[in-house]
Amino acid sequence: MVPAIQRVLWYGVATTSALLFLILHQRADLPVMMQVTILSSIGVVTALGLSAARLPRLDRRAAAAAAPSLLTARAYRRLPRDIPPPATMRKELGVLLRAADGRRDPTALHEPETRAAVRSRVFGRILHTWRAETVEQLDDRQLQALWQLRELIAADPCRAGELAQRFRKPDVVLAIRDRVLEIDARRQRFERQRAAFRATRMAWKQTAPGKGHTLVDALRALTAPDPDLWHKVIAEHDLADPEQARAALWCARQPGCERASVALYLSRIAEAGRITIALRNGETEWLGGLCSVIRGWNAGRYTGQALGFVPKDADEASRAASALSSQLDTLAEQTGQPRWPDPTDIFATSHGEAPRPRDNWDLRAGRMIAPPRLEHYIEIAPQHAA
Repeated sequence: MVPAIQRVLWYGVATTSALLFLILHQRADLPVMMQVTILSSIGVVTALGLSAARLPRLDRRAAAAAAPSLLTARAYRRLPRDIPPPATMRKELGVLLRAADGRRDPTALHEPETRAAVRSRVFGRILHTWRAETVEQLDDRQLQALWQLRELIAADPCRAGELAQRFRKPDVVLAIRDRVLEIDARRQRFERQRAAFRATRMAWKQTAPGKGHTLVDALRALTAPDPDLWHKVIAEHDLADPEQARAALWCARQPGCERASVALYLSRIAEAGRITIALRNGETEWLGGLCSVIRGWNAGRYTGQALGFVPKDADEASRAASALSSQLDTLAEQTGQPRWPDPTDIFATSHGEAPRPRDNWDLRAGRMIAPPRLEHYIEIAPQHAA
């Protein structure tokens, strides 16, 4: 009976503690007392587990058996055929556990952890509940459990769901995976924003005032993509200004353009009757670019979903879709060319972040009018604020 109770306690410590650690580690905004309370609760559970593990009636063999078994008994009996030998698992898991978070940016207020660092911390917490400091102290069953958790975190959603059934608590390990991926996505966005800032700062330093470059030239000069800037151009450009219209189309054609930005672009040109105007003015180049955007949307070119698209009212999406479809009909009739396909499900509401400001850009002037501000790209520590 006692060993069974121990296993339940220990399993809760091994998985739930790791998940709570992931949440708390990234939630600096929680009140201090709340963090202390939650951490104290973890400490109580851990203390209970440790006390149970040290009951005097247990010998060394019973104590080892009481360690948390992450996998089901069936999973241990039917291991995957491709699981490596213990020596290989011990070596690769050792590398994973030693993963460093790298040099942290002193200007960043909340720099997200890297994926490698998050996994290292989670696995380290599990080792701690096993009273082990290194993978050299783990037995084969523990190595097998950690290895399969590593595979689950790296798997696609369908495969992860299958692998989770090998664990005693599928919901907990899937929650750990989701949290790791969430932190990783935040880290990637942080890296993209920082790269965009550095590229913009370099472009600002190299810009010679008074040169006759167009807005498209200025956008092309950036050495890193900046979807937030592209969204600004699309949202604020003057449709009647040829240079701004060309720049907005250039932004919409970029593979890294956000889906919300492309939806906004097509919504604006549809409501303004821009296709009909272009047809009347013989703007074949612009029409060709627009065709590329629509076909790219239907082909799945645009995958970014960080930004949200919310129509102004319930009827806006319907109006935009109807206007766009009508203009595509007219285009086909007057040119005698095959009708372009309507973009599928493009004006549906999608939730996401608001675009970050790019107020140092003047679209009419076609260039930056001030240097970029770091706080417009990432959250920065107060002492580094402008």
